[in-house]
Amino acid sequence: MMAGLALSSCGTTGTIVVEDVETKIESWLVAEFEVESAVNCGDQTVPAEKGYSFTCDATDDDGPFELEVTVLSETGDIEWEVIK
Repeated sequence: MMAGLALSSCGTTGTIVVEDVETKIESWLVAEFEVESAVNCGDQTVPAEKGYSFTCDATDDDGPFELEVTVLSETGDIEWEVIK
């Protein structure tokens, strides 16, 4: 599964607010699949740099899984896919 969205959560220093990424993915999973989940991208600094990728851990009723999140633009657009 791959999904993307426009995420306007860039900080003033050219970073993406990780907590906003977590919330957006959780909200998308509820809207698309009616699945409650918990997403944790850790305590990391994510640059708003096209092509930058990072991983997040997630859990839903079926158990844990891992997401790879990729920054699509300097304005904070992202996409993600389940990798585990």
